[in-house]
Formats: sequence, C-alpha cells, structure tokens
Amino acid sequence: MGKVHNKLLKLNRGKVNSFFKEAKFRQTNRRWLQYSSKIASRISAAMEDIKGMNKTILAERAGISNKCMRNILKGQENLTLKTISKISKVLGVDLITFPDYEYSKPLL
Repeated sequence: MGKVHNKLLKLNRGKVNSFFKEAKFRQTNRRWLQYSSKIASRISAAMEDIKGMNKTILAERAGISNKCMRNILKGQENLTLKTISKISKVLGVDLITFPDYEYSKPLL
C-alpha cells in the first residue's frame, strides 16, 4: 500500500476502518453494483409513474422485505433474476432488456 494508507493505519493504531473495507468492496464488486444502480433508477422512475406507489407497497406486492427493497433502491443489492422479475411484474415494466440477435426468435 502507499504512504497515505500506512499513515492512516498508524493513526488508527493498525485498525482498518470501515472506509477501507467499503472501498475494497466497491472495487471488487464494481460491475454488479453498476447494474444494480441502473436497475434501481428504472424502479424509481417506474414507481413515480404509478399513483400511490411507494417502496413499502412495492415490497409488499413483490413479496420482498422492506430492508431488501431499501437496499435495492440504493443500488446496493445483488439482485437475482427472480427478484427482478417480481418487481417487473408489480410495476408492469421490463427492468432489463436484451438486444435482438439471430436466436431471439420465439420457440414454437
């Protein structure tokens, strides 16, 4: 590590504070955090278009805990496709889409 990091560790008597843990977490999980943040933005936008919709109602209708919904809306939840599907169904919107390609044709 660099000089600044070593000085901070010395000031903290060798304890690694939560800032370094959180920074390491963000670096390690950057990609899915970006996806989660984009999905959170889509959820928030869709909620605004539905009169009376709020995170508590959405969580209840989707069968998700309020704590999980708070983390989802912060973009800090590693979402499963099942959870995304539940929220999509309640909101009536696709939260993720895929570009068409040669094998996009429906199965018969």
